[in-house]
Amino acid sequence: MVSSASGDSGKSVMDTVEVFTCFRHTDSRGYLLKAVKKEYTDDRPFGEIYIVGAPKGEIRANHYHLVATEWFVILAGEAELTLADYENTEDRRVVPMGGENRVCVKIPPGVAHAIQNVGEEDMILMALADKPYDPNDTDTYALTLVS
Repeated sequence: MVSSASGDSGKSVMDTVEVFTCFRHTDSRGYLLKAVKKEYTDDRPFGEIYIVGAPKGEIRANHYHLVATEWFVILAGEAELTLADYENTEDRRVVPMGGENRVCVKIPPGVAHAIQNVGEEDMILMALADKPYDPNDTDTYALTLVS
């Protein structure tokens, strides 16, 4: 199914999801993780960065946006990110994140998303959004993908 949120009538909104491998350098002092690089953002405007924590088994998000684009990176723990076209939730993709799966996932408008902590420790997610949160215009629409 083609979603109007993709802005391209010939392309499914799920075709606009991108997964980037994050560079990690480790040495005796610890590690450095390049989480979100400029080239991942297609020069989209900066809105805000926020951190989300979730204990083992918990699910966050279960919603979509029609305007905002977000980039997700797991800083600690392990998670499964479920993505779906908000107009056709059978068009799904599951992305393992955290642990050895050091990735940054670009979630464009119209892609519903839910993230579940599937590890033994607390999950810490860092998200970059191109639109700051506005409580008067949240651009957040509930849609349960994972329960």
